[in-house]
Amino acid sequence: MSQRSVPDDKPAGLPVPKKSRLDIDTGIAEVNNIRTELLEKLKQQKNALGWGQAVNREDIAATIAKTETLITSTTKLEQKASNSASRTVDDLIKATICTEIAHLFRLFREEPDYDDIPDDQDDHLRNWITGSRCLVEELIVMQVQGQMQGLITHEMPVAIKKATKVAFKERLSQRMLAIIDRTFT
Repeated sequence: MSQRSVPDDKPAGLPVPKKSRLDIDTGIAEVNNIRTELLEKLKQQKNALGWGQAVNREDIAATIAKTETLITSTTKLEQKASNSASRTVDDLIKATICTEIAHLFRLFREEPDYDDIPDDQDDHLRNWITGSRCLVEELIVMQVQGQMQGLITHEMPVAIKKATKVAFKERLSQRMLAIIDRTFT
């Protein structure tokens, strides 16, 4: 007979800590430990030299190795932090673009009526627009993300909003024209 796991008090939807953050914390702890150990070794060597005693070459080699390890660890840590920050900015840009796209699609769904379109085709057009959302959204995200490279952070929200509207119009126009071309060809 199988045993059930003991339920805990935590809600099921809680986010799981990200591995990259744990890696960074581990790296920082490693650098701090090596730094402390290296400092102590250097103080010991300094004291040995200060009293005119001979310094063991193996101690010097070990200290150099620790220093090289510290440098390597620091470099890796900086790279991870840089990559993490870059991914965070990219994710923020993508989330902002998707929010704008969702807003634009919501406007289409909530539009009371399309005056120029017969009533029997009104729902058909709305369904087509919302049905095209996945494809259109993916294309818009790629287009707008490419335009956001190199912008200053405080300029991004306004630039994303403008670029998303332009890309939205372009992509829907292209999709509608493609349907017209297929229909009348």
